[in-house]
Amino acid sequence: MLKQLSELGVLSRDVDIQSVGVADIVCRPMEERDIVRVHHIHTDCLTRSLAEYYTPLQIRTWLEGRTSQGYWYGMLAGEGYLVAEHKGLAVAFSSWQGSELLSLFVCPERQKSGVGSFLLRCTDRFAEIKYVKATLNATGFYTNFGFQLISTGYVEKRRIRIPYVHMQRL
Repeated sequence: MLKQLSELGVLSRDVDIQSVGVADIVCRPMEERDIVRVHHIHTDCLTRSLAEYYTPLQIRTWLEGRTSQGYWYGMLAGEGYLVAEHKGLAVAFSSWQGSELLSLFVCPERQKSGVGSFLLRCTDRFAEIKYVKATLNATGFYTNFGFQLISTGYVEKRRIRIPYVHMQRL
């Protein structure tokens, strides 16, 4: 898998760039040096971008127990991870396992600039993503990539329900 991931730099150059905002973005495999930044992006997205869609208690519960090292452990356990980088700084990341996208988060300052679309195209070229459990605010984004709603559900953590939308590309 690491050999395939190392080829991703070539793939990211082959993905069509349709937005000026991503002309300077490079997609690459996550490295151990990225885990603190990836954790920071994830935390910022949950606390800033999702505050309109989830309660403060849901967000706190979602973040509880998460550490930067957890992303590295996930990769070592078989999850794929990509980082979208701008001038040496990670601005977004995605993770997947098999054909399911587990996460795709863009730092709040770069949201709606095309970075997320570019990262999903890079991820999809490599992983052939067919499923995603989307956050409540992201269904429109995934619909633009051919995903359709299958069902709604929730993850329960410490008796707190955190809802999601299960989507599939048909």
